[in-house]
Amino acid sequence: MKDGLTALIHDLVWQMDASADRILVEEHGIHFDEARFLMVLLSHQPLTQRAFAERMCYTPAAITRALPDFISKGLMQVQVDPYQPRRNFVTLSIHGEKIARGCSQTLEVAFKELLEELEIDFVQFESTVSKVIFALKEFRGQNSGKGGEKL
Repeated sequence: MKDGLTALIHDLVWQMDASADRILVEEHGIHFDEARFLMVLLSHQPLTQRAFAERMCYTPAAITRALPDFISKGLMQVQVDPYQPRRNFVTLSIHGEKIARGCSQTLEVAFKELLEELEIDFVQFESTVSKVIFALKEFRGQNSGKGGEKL
């Protein structure tokens, strides 16, 4: 490992994101950065804006700035919590769900095919990566009820 483990992992993430962007633009006409918002919300909706920000690893202010664009495109909707007027719930529209599901399926197929071509066992790969993700969330305090849940 020439540059070290940290550089290797960051390069893997960057390469996956760049590949996902190319694939999604070609197949669905949407960039990965936008699709990621939709796919995260698809997996966890409804979410408060704060919980959505935590899932995206963004600040709540960044989510607040991003939402109007998604709402104007008919991809998301925001509803005020009737019991706590300062809290908003974010969900996908029907159109947003359709795009999110399509993007998610497209990427799932593409990356599974890549692993098959490289003769990497998907189940073992998924297990190993899941252990690393869990450990990193533990390190950040996300698995102990301090974050990540639907707030």
